[in-house]
Amino acid sequence: MGAASSHPTGRRGSRRGSRSVLASFEISPSTVADKIARGEDFILVDVRRPEEYAALHLKGAQLLPVEELSAASLAHIGLGSDMKNKEIIVYCRSGVRSKTAYDIMTSLGYHNVKSIAGGMLRWTKERHPFIET
Repeated sequence: MGAASSHPTGRRGSRRGSRSVLASFEISPSTVADKIARGEDFILVDVRRPEEYAALHLKGAQLLPVEELSAASLAHIGLGSDMKNKEIIVYCRSGVRSKTAYDIMTSLGYHNVKSIAGGMLRWTKERHPFIET
C-alpha cells in the first residue's frame, strides 16, 4: 500500500538491478552506468541546486535546477524543440526533484525522458563510477 517503507533508505526494494520496483518514469542507476560505459548517445541533466552539482555530479551532466526548468531554459542548454525525441536522463539527490523535472519535461512534449531511481543517493550507495567533483 502507500505506507512508508521500513527499509533504512526509505526506498522500497532498492536492490541493484531490480527492474520490478522501478516506476514507469524511472531508470536504474546500473542501467545508466552501463549506458555511460558503452558510450551511448543520451543527455544527462542534473536538476539539483548549483552547490549540490559543484560538490558531486555525474560525468558529462548538464546543470539545470528544477526550479528554473522551462522551455526557454531547456533551449538555452541545447535541449530545444528539436531535441524532444532525444533520450534525456534527469537526476537529483533522491529522485523527488527529478520526478518533478520529468513531469515538466513531458508536459512540454519531451517523449524520451527518464529519472534515475533513487538519485545520487542510490548511485553512490551502489558505488557506480562516472562521478565528478
